[in-house]
Amino acid sequence: MKMRFAVLALVFSVSLSTAARERADIPANTIWSFKDPGGRVLWDVCGGKQSSCTIVLAATNRVAIVNRKSTNGCALGDFYVVGKPEKAWNQYDTGTCSSNAYFSQGTMNNGQYRTIDVRLNGELVKRFPVEYWSMVKSFSGSNRPKWKDKTTDR
Repeated sequence: MKMRFAVLALVFSVSLSTAARERADIPANTIWSFKDPGGRVLWDVCGGKQSSCTIVLAATNRVAIVNRKSTNGCALGDFYVVGKPEKAWNQYDTGTCSSNAYFSQGTMNNGQYRTIDVRLNGELVKRFPVEYWSMVKSFSGSNRPKWKDKTTDR
């Protein structure tokens, strides 16, 4: 019985150290270790050290990333948005897979917020208001601005 327990403990210990060693390649305390709802690690989806991903917009709470090597065969590539407070990321549908499509940085609300736009032949296909999403997160919950009613002295 003691021998069986010792072997089991050794196997468990080896499997834990192997898992930790495999993940040592991910830069510590970065967005690259975040997972999507399906459990995929951003570092792995982007190809690790031979990264096919580029950060195209970084805001306070959101980071937009383009992966030049699409996971579903799209010629345009894949588009991800990382939620830093949530420590998670999501893939978004770009609206086209055309090889003539491209990503560009735009703005909305008279230049107040930066966006990532998908364009095809100069025409807007889809807009991702990344900086707006970041600001919404900044001013939600307990961080929501509060104003006191204006009082008048008579």
